[in-house]
Amino acid sequence: MAYVPRSSSDILRDLIAGVVARSELNDVAEGSVLSQILSVVALELSSAEFRMSRIRDSFFLEAVTGGDLDDRAAELPPRGLARLPATAASGGALRITREAAGAAVASTLPRGATFGRVDDPGLVYVTLASHDFDVGVTVINNVDVVCAAVGAAGNASIGTISTITAAPPFVIAVEQMLPTVGGQAGETDDQLRSRARAYLSSLSRCQPTAIEYAVRTFIASDSTRVRYASLYEDPHRRGYSEIVVDDGSAFQGIDQAGRSVDGIIPRGGITILSHEAPAVAPIMQIRRYVNNVEVDPVLPDAFISIPERGIVHIIDPDAFSPGDKWEISLQNGAQPNSQYRVYGGALIPEIQRMIEGDLDDPTQSPGLRAAGTRVRVVPPTVQEIQLDIHVVPVNGVDFVAVAAAVEIATIAFVGNLKPGESLVVAKLIDRLMDNEDLQNIHLYEGLVEPAVLLSDTQTQNARHVLRTTPDRVRIIPPVEI
Repeated sequence: MAYVPRSSSDILRDLIAGVVARSELNDVAEGSVLSQILSVVALELSSAEFRMSRIRDSFFLEAVTGGDLDDRAAELPPRGLARLPATAASGGALRITREAAGAAVASTLPRGATFGRVDDPGLVYVTLASHDFDVGVTVINNVDVVCAAVGAAGNASIGTISTITAAPPFVIAVEQMLPTVGGQAGETDDQLRSRARAYLSSLSRCQPTAIEYAVRTFIASDSTRVRYASLYEDPHRRGYSEIVVDDGSAFQGIDQAGRSVDGIIPRGGITILSHEAPAVAPIMQIRRYVNNVEVDPVLPDAFISIPERGIVHIIDPDAFSPGDKWEISLQNGAQPNSQYRVYGGALIPEIQRMIEGDLDDPTQSPGLRAAGTRVRVVPPTVQEIQLDIHVVPVNGVDFVAVAAAVEIATIAFVGNLKPGESLVVAKLIDRLMDNEDLQNIHLYEGLVEPAVLLSDTQTQNARHVLRTTPDRVRIIPPVEI
Protein backbone atom coordinates (compact mmCIF):
# COMPACT_ATOMS: atom_id res chain seq x y z
CA MET A 1 0.00 0.00 0.00
CA ALA A 2 1.31 3.44 -0.90
CA TYR A 3 2.16 5.66 2.01
CA VAL A 4 0.12 8.89 1.89
CA PRO A 5 0.64 11.35 4.75
CA ARG A 6 -2.65 12.35 6.44
CA SER A 7 -3.78 15.94 6.77
CA SER A 8 -4.20 17.52 10.22
CA SER A 9 -8.00 17.57 9.83
CA ASP A 10 -8.05 13.82 9.15
CA ILE A 11 -5.90 13.16 12.20
CA LEU A 12 -8.01 15.51 14.35
CA ARG A 13 -11.19 13.67 13.33
CA ASP A 14 -9.66 10.32 14.36
CA LEU A 15 -8.39 11.75 17.66
CA ILE A 16 -11.80 13.19 18.56
CA ALA A 17 -13.54 9.95 17.72
CA GLY A 18 -11.06 8.00 19.87
CA VAL A 19 -11.38 10.34 22.88
CA VAL A 20 -15.18 10.27 22.80
CA ALA A 21 -15.26 6.49 22.37
CA ARG A 22 -12.72 5.70 25.09
CA SER A 23 -13.45 8.33 27.79
CA GLU A 24 -16.19 10.35 29.41
CA LEU A 25 -14.84 13.57 27.84
CA ASN A 26 -17.26 14.91 25.29
CA ASP A 27 -16.70 18.68 25.15
CA VAL A 28 -15.13 18.67 21.70
CA ALA A 29 -16.90 21.70 20.28
CA GLU A 30 -14.71 24.08 18.32
CA GLY A 31 -12.92 26.44 20.71
CA SER A 32 -13.07 24.15 23.73
CA VAL A 33 -9.92 23.34 25.71
CA LEU A 34 -10.01 19.68 24.63
CA SER A 35 -10.51 20.66 20.98
CA GLN A 36 -7.55 23.05 21.10
CA ILE A 37 -5.27 20.41 22.65
CA LEU A 38 -6.28 17.78 20.10
CA SER A 39 -5.80 20.27 17.24
CA VAL A 40 -2.20 20.96 18.29
CA VAL A 41 -1.49 17.23 18.59
CA ALA A 42 -3.07 16.59 15.16
CA LEU A 43 -0.98 19.34 13.57
CA GLU A 44 2.24 17.93 15.02
CA LEU A 45 1.41 14.38 13.92
CA SER A 46 0.57 15.61 10.41
CA SER A 47 3.94 17.41 10.24
CA ALA A 48 5.73 14.25 11.36
CA GLU A 49 3.97 12.13 8.74
CA PHE A 50 4.93 14.65 6.03
CA ARG A 51 8.59 14.55 7.11
CA MET A 52 8.49 10.75 7.04
CA SER A 53 7.18 10.84 3.47
CA ARG A 54 9.99 13.21 2.47
CA ILE A 55 12.57 10.86 3.99
CA ARG A 56 11.03 7.92 2.14
CA ASP A 57 10.91 9.84 -1.16
CA SER A 58 14.53 10.94 -0.80
CA PHE A 59 15.61 7.36 -1.50
CA PHE A 60 14.07 7.42 -4.98
CA LEU A 61 15.93 9.26 -7.75
CA GLU A 62 12.72 10.59 -9.29
CA ALA A 63 11.58 12.32 -6.12
CA VAL A 64 14.66 14.29 -4.99
CA THR A 65 16.47 17.41 -6.13
CA GLY A 66 19.57 19.40 -5.29
CA GLY A 67 21.75 18.13 -2.49
CA ASP A 68 19.45 15.18 -1.73
CA LEU A 69 19.85 13.99 -5.32
CA ASP A 70 23.64 14.33 -5.01
CA ASP A 71 23.53 12.19 -1.85
CA ARG A 72 21.46 9.46 -3.53
CA ALA A 73 23.71 9.43 -6.61
CA ALA A 74 26.81 9.17 -4.42
CA GLU A 75 25.38 6.08 -2.72
CA LEU A 76 24.92 4.11 -5.95
CA PRO A 77 27.15 1.01 -6.10
CA PRO A 78 30.02 0.45 -6.40
CA ARG A 79 31.60 3.93 -6.32
CA GLY A 80 28.65 6.28 -6.77
CA LEU A 81 28.24 9.31 -9.00
CA ALA A 82 29.16 12.96 -8.67
CA ARG A 83 27.52 15.81 -10.54
CA LEU A 84 29.51 16.68 -13.68
CA PRO A 85 31.13 20.12 -13.57
CA ALA A 86 31.09 22.69 -16.34
CA THR A 87 33.45 21.98 -19.26
CA ALA A 88 35.42 24.16 -21.63
CA ALA A 89 34.66 24.94 -25.28
CA SER A 90 37.25 23.96 -27.88
CA GLY A 91 37.83 23.96 -31.62
CA GLY A 92 37.69 27.11 -33.68
CA ALA A 93 40.19 26.10 -36.40
CA LEU A 94 42.00 29.45 -36.26
CA ARG A 95 43.89 30.86 -39.22
CA ILE A 96 47.06 32.53 -37.94
CA THR A 97 48.98 35.06 -40.05
CA ARG A 98 52.52 36.20 -39.41
CA GLU A 99 54.30 39.22 -40.83
CA ALA A 100 55.69 38.74 -44.33
CA ALA A 101 59.06 40.17 -43.36
CA GLY A 102 59.80 37.14 -41.19
CA ALA A 103 58.82 34.53 -43.76
CA ALA A 104 62.45 33.97 -44.75
CA VAL A 105 62.98 31.90 -41.60
CA ALA A 106 60.97 29.20 -39.88
CA SER A 107 59.18 30.12 -36.67
CA THR A 108 56.85 28.45 -34.20
CA LEU A 109 53.56 29.45 -32.66
CA PRO A 110 53.99 27.86 -29.22
CA ARG A 111 51.48 25.89 -27.25
CA GLY A 112 49.79 28.20 -24.76
CA ALA A 113 49.48 31.25 -27.01
CA THR A 114 46.21 33.04 -26.26
CA PHE A 115 43.63 34.89 -28.28
CA GLY A 116 40.51 36.85 -27.33
CA ARG A 117 37.01 37.71 -28.47
CA VAL A 118 35.71 41.02 -29.74
CA ASP A 119 32.34 40.62 -28.01
CA ASP A 120 33.70 39.44 -24.64
CA PRO A 121 37.31 40.55 -23.94
CA GLY A 122 37.28 38.65 -20.66
CA LEU A 123 37.29 35.25 -22.37
CA VAL A 124 40.68 33.86 -23.43
CA TYR A 125 41.36 30.94 -25.78
CA VAL A 126 44.59 28.92 -25.52
CA THR A 127 46.33 26.93 -28.26
CA LEU A 128 46.48 23.19 -27.60
CA ALA A 129 49.72 22.47 -29.44
CA SER A 130 52.64 24.22 -31.12
CA HIS A 131 52.43 24.96 -34.85
CA ASP A 132 55.32 25.65 -37.22
CA PHE A 133 55.58 28.32 -39.91
CA ASP A 134 57.83 26.82 -42.55
CA VAL A 135 60.13 29.03 -44.60
CA GLY A 136 58.06 31.11 -47.00
CA VAL A 137 54.78 30.34 -45.22
CA THR A 138 52.90 33.27 -43.71
CA VAL A 139 49.58 31.57 -42.90
CA ILE A 140 48.81 28.37 -40.98
CA ASN A 141 45.31 26.88 -40.68
CA ASN A 142 43.46 24.55 -38.34
CA VAL A 143 44.95 25.86 -35.09
CA ASP A 144 42.55 24.58 -32.42
CA VAL A 145 42.12 26.34 -29.09
CA VAL A 146 40.37 25.66 -25.79
CA CYS A 147 38.63 28.30 -23.70
CA ALA A 148 40.38 29.06 -20.43
CA ALA A 149 37.00 29.46 -18.74
CA VAL A 150 34.55 26.58 -18.45
CA GLY A 151 30.88 26.79 -19.33
CA ALA A 152 28.66 27.57 -22.30
CA ALA A 153 29.93 31.17 -22.47
CA GLY A 154 33.06 29.84 -24.18
CA ASN A 155 31.10 28.65 -27.22
CA ALA A 156 31.93 31.16 -29.95
CA SER A 157 30.44 31.52 -33.43
CA ILE A 158 32.58 31.93 -36.54
CA GLY A 159 34.66 35.11 -36.65
CA THR A 160 34.28 35.93 -32.96
CA ILE A 161 37.86 35.10 -31.91
CA SER A 162 39.88 37.80 -33.65
CA THR A 163 42.19 39.50 -31.15
CA ILE A 164 45.72 38.59 -30.08
CA THR A 165 46.25 38.61 -26.31
CA ALA A 166 49.52 36.70 -25.80
CA ALA A 167 51.43 35.43 -28.81
CA PRO A 168 54.89 35.90 -30.38
CA PRO A 169 55.38 39.39 -31.88
CA PHE A 170 55.53 38.04 -35.43
CA VAL A 171 51.83 37.05 -35.25
CA ILE A 172 49.83 39.90 -36.81
CA ALA A 173 46.32 38.48 -37.37
CA VAL A 174 43.98 35.70 -36.27
CA GLU A 175 40.77 34.58 -37.96
CA GLN A 176 38.30 32.02 -36.62
CA MET A 177 37.10 29.64 -39.36
CA LEU A 178 34.88 27.30 -37.31
CA PRO A 179 32.87 27.79 -34.12
CA THR A 180 34.23 26.71 -30.75
CA VAL A 181 31.84 24.18 -29.26
CA GLY A 182 31.53 21.76 -26.39
CA GLY A 183 31.33 24.30 -23.58
CA GLN A 184 28.68 23.05 -21.20
CA ALA A 185 27.27 24.20 -17.90
CA GLY A 186 27.36 21.95 -14.87
CA GLU A 187 24.93 19.07 -14.78
CA THR A 188 21.34 19.89 -13.88
CA ASP A 189 19.11 17.75 -11.68
CA ASP A 190 17.34 16.23 -14.68
CA GLN A 191 20.65 15.45 -16.40
CA LEU A 192 22.14 13.87 -13.25
CA ARG A 193 18.97 11.84 -12.72
CA SER A 194 19.07 10.59 -16.32
CA ARG A 195 22.76 9.72 -16.03
CA ALA A 196 22.14 7.87 -12.78
CA ARG A 197 19.58 5.66 -14.52
CA ALA A 198 22.04 5.04 -17.36
CA TYR A 199 24.73 4.27 -14.77
CA LEU A 200 22.62 1.55 -13.18
CA SER A 201 22.17 -0.08 -16.58
CA SER A 202 25.90 0.24 -17.28
CA LEU A 203 27.17 -1.91 -14.42
CA SER A 204 27.53 -4.81 -16.85
CA ARG A 205 30.64 -2.91 -18.11
CA CYS A 206 30.95 -4.16 -21.70
CA GLN A 207 27.35 -3.81 -22.90
CA PRO A 208 26.55 -0.99 -25.40
CA THR A 209 24.76 1.04 -22.72
CA ALA A 210 27.79 0.73 -20.42
CA ILE A 211 30.22 1.98 -23.05
CA GLU A 212 27.94 4.84 -24.12
CA TYR A 213 27.48 5.90 -20.50
CA ALA A 214 31.21 5.84 -19.78
CA VAL A 215 32.03 7.88 -22.89
CA ARG A 216 29.34 10.51 -22.23
CA THR A 217 30.59 10.88 -18.68
CA PHE A 218 34.31 11.00 -19.45
CA ILE A 219 36.13 14.33 -18.93
CA ALA A 220 39.50 14.63 -20.67
CA SER A 221 42.62 16.13 -19.14
CA ASP A 222 41.93 19.43 -20.95
CA SER A 223 38.44 19.68 -19.33
CA THR A 224 36.53 18.75 -22.49
CA ARG A 225 33.88 16.06 -22.95
CA VAL A 226 31.68 14.81 -25.75
CA ARG A 227 28.07 15.89 -26.25
CA TYR A 228 26.93 12.83 -28.18
CA ALA A 229 28.02 9.20 -28.16
CA SER A 230 26.43 6.26 -29.94
CA LEU A 231 27.71 2.69 -30.28
CA TYR A 232 27.53 1.14 -33.74
CA GLU A 233 27.89 -2.64 -33.95
CA ASP A 234 29.03 -3.65 -37.44
CA PRO A 235 26.91 -6.63 -38.57
CA HIS A 236 29.50 -7.59 -41.20
CA ARG A 237 32.48 -7.76 -38.81
CA ARG A 238 31.86 -9.91 -35.78
CA GLY A 239 33.29 -8.52 -32.58
CA TYR A 240 33.91 -5.07 -34.09
CA SER A 241 32.14 -1.91 -32.86
CA GLU A 242 32.60 1.82 -33.22
CA ILE A 243 31.63 4.38 -30.62
CA VAL A 244 30.79 7.50 -32.63
CA VAL A 245 31.51 10.63 -30.59
CA ASP A 246 30.90 14.30 -31.29
CA ASP A 247 31.51 17.47 -29.32
CA GLY A 248 29.49 19.55 -31.76
CA SER A 249 32.33 20.15 -34.22
CA ALA A 250 32.53 16.58 -35.58
CA PHE A 251 36.24 16.87 -34.63
CA GLN A 252 37.04 18.31 -38.04
CA GLY A 253 40.77 18.76 -38.60
CA ILE A 254 41.71 16.93 -35.40
CA ASP A 255 43.92 14.33 -37.10
CA GLN A 256 47.64 14.86 -37.50
CA ALA A 257 50.67 13.06 -38.89
CA GLY A 258 51.63 9.99 -36.88
CA ARG A 259 55.04 9.76 -35.25
CA SER A 260 57.45 7.69 -37.34
CA VAL A 261 58.55 4.41 -35.79
CA ASP A 262 61.07 1.83 -37.01
CA GLY A 263 63.18 -1.10 -35.90
CA ILE A 264 65.37 -4.03 -36.93
CA ILE A 265 63.93 -7.53 -37.31
CA PRO A 266 65.63 -9.79 -34.73
CA ARG A 267 67.07 -13.19 -35.50
CA GLY A 268 64.00 -15.05 -34.30
CA GLY A 269 61.62 -12.91 -36.35
CA ILE A 270 58.85 -10.64 -35.10
CA THR A 271 55.09 -10.93 -34.81
CA ILE A 272 53.98 -7.54 -33.43
CA LEU A 273 54.91 -3.99 -34.48
CA SER A 274 53.76 -0.93 -32.56
CA HIS A 275 53.02 2.61 -33.63
CA GLU A 276 51.38 5.75 -32.25
CA ALA A 277 47.72 5.29 -31.31
CA PRO A 278 44.90 5.78 -31.89
CA ALA A 279 45.42 5.90 -35.65
CA VAL A 280 42.72 7.32 -37.91
CA ALA A 281 42.76 4.31 -40.25
CA PRO A 282 44.44 0.92 -40.48
CA ILE A 283 48.06 0.85 -41.59
CA MET A 284 48.11 0.08 -45.31
CA GLN A 285 51.82 -0.50 -45.88
CA ILE A 286 55.04 -0.99 -43.92
CA ARG A 287 58.25 0.23 -45.43
CA ARG A 288 61.02 -2.36 -45.63
CA TYR A 289 64.76 -1.80 -46.01
CA VAL A 290 67.39 -4.41 -46.88
CA ASN A 291 70.97 -3.27 -46.27
CA ASN A 292 69.60 0.27 -45.81
CA VAL A 293 68.06 0.21 -49.29
CA GLU A 294 64.28 0.56 -49.52
CA VAL A 295 62.60 -2.35 -51.27
CA ASP A 296 58.97 -3.24 -51.95
CA PRO A 297 56.77 -2.47 -48.93
CA VAL A 298 54.90 -5.07 -46.92
CA LEU A 299 51.21 -4.93 -47.80
CA PRO A 300 48.04 -5.68 -45.75
CA ASP A 301 47.80 -9.31 -46.91
CA ALA A 302 50.83 -9.97 -44.70
CA PHE A 303 49.58 -8.31 -41.52
CA ILE A 304 46.53 -7.27 -39.51
CA SER A 305 46.35 -3.64 -38.37
CA ILE A 306 44.52 -2.64 -35.19
CA PRO A 307 44.79 1.16 -35.42
CA GLU A 308 43.04 2.05 -32.16
CA ARG A 309 45.67 0.13 -30.15
CA GLY A 310 48.63 1.04 -32.34
CA ILE A 311 49.40 -2.61 -33.08
CA VAL A 312 50.26 -4.44 -36.31
CA HIS A 313 50.17 -8.26 -36.13
CA ILE A 314 52.46 -9.90 -38.69
CA ILE A 315 50.71 -13.03 -40.02
CA ASP A 316 53.07 -13.88 -42.90
CA PRO A 317 56.32 -15.33 -41.50
CA ASP A 318 58.08 -14.54 -44.78
CA ALA A 319 57.16 -10.85 -44.77
CA PHE A 320 60.50 -9.92 -43.16
CA SER A 321 63.92 -11.48 -42.86
CA PRO A 322 66.24 -11.11 -39.86
CA GLY A 323 68.22 -7.88 -40.17
CA ASP A 324 65.59 -6.10 -42.27
CA LYS A 325 64.60 -2.64 -41.14
CA TRP A 326 60.89 -1.84 -40.90
CA GLU A 327 59.32 1.62 -40.75
CA ILE A 328 55.81 2.98 -40.24
CA SER A 329 55.69 6.66 -41.18
CA LEU A 330 53.66 9.30 -42.96
CA GLN A 331 53.78 7.63 -46.33
CA ASN A 332 52.93 8.88 -49.80
CA GLY A 333 53.07 5.48 -51.41
CA ALA A 334 51.04 4.02 -54.22
CA GLN A 335 48.69 2.14 -51.91
CA PRO A 336 45.29 3.78 -51.26
CA ASN A 337 44.77 5.21 -47.78
CA SER A 338 48.47 4.80 -47.06
CA GLN A 339 48.65 8.03 -45.03
CA TYR A 340 49.55 7.23 -41.41
CA ARG A 341 47.67 9.74 -39.28
CA VAL A 342 46.50 9.76 -35.66
CA TYR A 343 43.86 11.58 -33.65
CA GLY A 344 45.25 14.67 -31.95
CA GLY A 345 43.98 16.52 -28.91
CA ALA A 346 43.17 14.84 -25.62
CA LEU A 347 39.55 13.70 -25.86
CA ILE A 348 39.53 10.87 -28.42
CA PRO A 349 42.92 9.35 -27.39
CA GLU A 350 42.00 9.37 -23.70
CA ILE A 351 38.56 7.85 -24.30
CA GLN A 352 40.17 5.10 -26.37
CA ARG A 353 42.68 4.48 -23.59
CA MET A 354 39.83 4.21 -21.06
CA ILE A 355 38.05 1.61 -23.21
CA GLU A 356 41.21 -0.42 -23.84
CA GLY A 357 42.21 -0.36 -20.17
CA ASP A 358 45.49 0.47 -18.46
CA LEU A 359 46.80 -1.64 -15.58
CA ASP A 360 48.87 1.34 -14.39
CA ASP A 361 45.73 3.50 -14.11
CA PRO A 362 42.76 1.19 -13.42
CA THR A 363 40.60 4.00 -12.03
CA GLN A 364 40.68 6.30 -15.07
CA SER A 365 41.23 3.53 -17.62
CA PRO A 366 39.35 0.47 -16.31
CA GLY A 367 38.88 -1.25 -19.69
CA LEU A 368 35.37 -1.65 -21.11
CA ARG A 369 35.72 -4.00 -24.07
CA ALA A 370 35.20 -7.74 -23.80
CA ALA A 371 38.04 -10.14 -24.60
CA GLY A 372 38.42 -10.78 -28.31
CA THR A 373 36.44 -7.69 -29.35
CA ARG A 374 37.34 -4.27 -30.69
CA VAL A 375 35.76 -0.91 -29.87
CA ARG A 376 37.09 2.05 -31.87
CA VAL A 377 36.43 5.64 -30.85
CA VAL A 378 35.78 7.59 -34.04
CA PRO A 379 34.36 11.01 -34.92
CA PRO A 380 31.33 11.05 -37.20
CA THR A 381 31.74 11.31 -40.95
CA VAL A 382 30.66 14.80 -41.96
CA GLN A 383 27.91 14.90 -44.56
CA GLU A 384 27.89 18.51 -45.77
CA ILE A 385 24.72 20.13 -47.05
CA GLN A 386 24.25 23.19 -49.26
CA LEU A 387 21.45 25.67 -48.55
CA ASP A 388 19.94 28.62 -50.41
CA ILE A 389 17.94 30.77 -48.00
CA HIS A 390 15.46 33.35 -49.29
CA VAL A 391 15.21 36.04 -46.60
CA VAL A 392 12.45 38.67 -46.40
CA PRO A 393 13.22 41.12 -43.58
CA VAL A 394 10.67 43.34 -41.86
CA ASN A 395 10.23 46.69 -43.61
CA GLY A 396 12.93 49.14 -42.60
CA VAL A 397 15.32 46.50 -41.23
CA ASP A 398 18.82 46.29 -42.69
CA PHE A 399 19.04 43.21 -44.93
CA VAL A 400 22.77 42.68 -44.36
CA ALA A 401 22.37 42.40 -40.59
CA VAL A 402 19.41 40.02 -40.91
CA ALA A 403 21.27 37.88 -43.47
CA ALA A 404 24.29 37.55 -41.16
CA ALA A 405 22.07 36.55 -38.23
CA VAL A 406 20.25 33.95 -40.38
CA GLU A 407 23.55 32.47 -41.57
CA ILE A 408 24.93 32.16 -38.04
CA ALA A 409 21.65 30.67 -36.72
CA THR A 410 21.52 28.14 -39.57
CA ILE A 411 25.08 26.94 -39.02
CA ALA A 412 24.48 26.70 -35.26
CA PHE A 413 21.23 24.73 -35.74
CA VAL A 414 22.81 22.24 -38.11
CA GLY A 415 25.88 22.06 -35.87
CA ASN A 416 23.72 20.85 -32.98
CA LEU A 417 22.38 17.84 -34.88
CA LYS A 418 23.54 14.53 -33.44
CA PRO A 419 25.23 11.80 -35.49
CA GLY A 420 22.51 10.03 -37.43
CA GLU A 421 19.94 12.78 -36.77
CA SER A 422 17.99 14.16 -39.74
CA LEU A 423 17.56 17.82 -40.62
CA VAL A 424 13.84 18.59 -40.27
CA VAL A 425 13.07 21.67 -42.34
CA ALA A 426 10.10 22.72 -40.20
CA LYS A 427 12.29 22.79 -37.07
CA LEU A 428 14.95 24.88 -38.82
CA ILE A 429 12.35 27.39 -40.07
CA ASP A 430 10.85 27.58 -36.58
CA ARG A 431 14.30 28.32 -35.16
CA LEU A 432 15.08 30.99 -37.76
CA MET A 433 11.72 32.71 -37.35
CA ASP A 434 12.56 33.40 -33.72
CA ASN A 435 14.36 36.42 -35.21
CA GLU A 436 11.87 39.31 -34.88
CA ASP A 437 13.48 41.10 -37.84
CA LEU A 438 12.35 38.36 -40.22
CA GLN A 439 9.06 38.66 -42.07
CA ASN A 440 9.35 35.46 -44.09
CA ILE A 441 11.87 32.83 -45.09
CA HIS A 442 12.13 29.99 -47.62
CA LEU A 443 14.73 27.22 -47.78
CA TYR A 444 15.93 25.76 -51.08
CA GLU A 445 18.38 23.05 -52.05
CA GLY A 446 21.68 24.73 -52.78
CA LEU A 447 23.06 25.07 -56.31
CA VAL A 448 19.93 23.56 -57.91
CA GLU A 449 18.36 25.27 -60.92
CA PRO A 450 15.46 25.84 -61.14
CA ALA A 451 15.01 26.36 -57.40
CA VAL A 452 13.78 23.32 -55.46
CA LEU A 453 12.37 23.67 -51.93
CA LEU A 454 14.54 21.98 -49.33
CA SER A 455 13.14 18.71 -48.01
CA ASP A 456 14.02 16.89 -44.80
CA THR A 457 17.58 15.58 -45.11
CA GLN A 458 18.70 12.28 -43.64
CA THR A 459 22.21 11.04 -42.92
CA GLN A 460 23.56 8.13 -44.93
CA ASN A 461 23.82 6.05 -41.75
CA ALA A 462 24.23 6.36 -38.00
CA ARG A 463 27.93 7.19 -38.35
CA HIS A 464 27.32 10.33 -40.41
CA VAL A 465 26.49 13.80 -39.13
CA LEU A 466 25.02 16.72 -41.05
CA ARG A 467 27.03 19.95 -41.08
CA THR A 468 27.26 23.13 -43.13
CA THR A 469 29.73 26.01 -43.39
CA PRO A 470 29.49 29.70 -44.35
CA ASP A 471 30.55 28.99 -47.92
CA ARG A 472 27.71 26.46 -48.23
CA VAL A 473 24.97 28.79 -47.02
CA ARG A 474 23.82 31.33 -49.60
CA ILE A 475 21.49 34.11 -48.49
CA ILE A 476 19.23 35.33 -51.31
CA PRO A 477 17.71 38.86 -51.22
CA PRO A 478 14.00 39.21 -52.07
CA VAL A 479 14.73 40.88 -55.44
CA GLU A 480 16.51 37.74 -56.70
CA ILE A 481 13.44 35.52 -56.44
